[in-house]
Amino acid sequence: MSTHSTLSDMSAKIIKIRSETDDIQHAKALSRNRSKRQEHRVFFVEGVQTIKEALVHGWKAKAIYYAGDQELSSFSRAVLQQSNADKHFELPTRLFHDLRWASKMEKRSELIALFRMPEDKLNRIPIHKDALIMVFDRPANHGNLGTVIRTCEAFKVDGLVITGHAVDLYDPQTIRSSMSSLFSFPIIRLPSHKDLYEWFEKIREVHPGFSVTGSSAHGEQDLRTMDLTRPRVLVIGNETEGLSANYKALCDDIVRIPISGSVTSLNVGTAAAIILYQAAGNSASTHIG
Repeated sequence: MSTHSTLSDMSAKIIKIRSETDDIQHAKALSRNRSKRQEHRVFFVEGVQTIKEALVHGWKAKAIYYAGDQELSSFSRAVLQQSNADKHFELPTRLFHDLRWASKMEKRSELIALFRMPEDKLNRIPIHKDALIMVFDRPANHGNLGTVIRTCEAFKVDGLVITGHAVDLYDPQTIRSSMSSLFSFPIIRLPSHKDLYEWFEKIREVHPGFSVTGSSAHGEQDLRTMDLTRPRVLVIGNETEGLSANYKALCDDIVRIPISGSVTSLNVGTAAAIILYQAAGNSASTHIG
């Protein structure tokens, strides 16, 4: 069965492109340029499995690109059939490879997509009596941010809030590092910790037992003995500077992970995993494995 006949009944408009157009240049710019992504509120996603996960979780695609002169796998064809994109662009292999290399992708992908960013509004995070939320202040490394995102999904975190000057959540490197977890639960970007004050107070009005717990190598509380009863926000700081003074003032308590030997600190992704594992033990609704 040919690719063209397989895709002929899709609802998306199929546009055949034979030379580089504004649409291709726009997609390349989105893969490379953070300001362009933010300006258009659209970002670049590569990989059939990643695109499928985004669609399954209800993210809206603006466009999907593929090479029209090559036979697509049945997996890719199925994803295209399920697509909610406005347009599908059918490209010559040469142009498709140029687009793929624009994001410095190492592995070959049969599909590339542009997705629309959701709004950065805290009301996207569900608040309930057993809520667990993580705040990551000023993450500086795409890989660390992706690891924290994956860990949050693994431990059923209700939402992740990223504050301050941070690496781009929608950079292709972050998306690859998150292994599709970015699409599975709400992640909100905020300019400052100050944007959390009113939200925290509203949560406390409904759930008086709500607490904010920070993590620091110099925390007063030993994580092993800390009661992480929910609802709770867990805060981790920048990889180099740790928890800021502003967040220390905002937290109800600050925990430390006990470590020994010559090790003075842990990678932020490792620390997040340990803290979330401990928090999971405080909730009967979280089952690991």
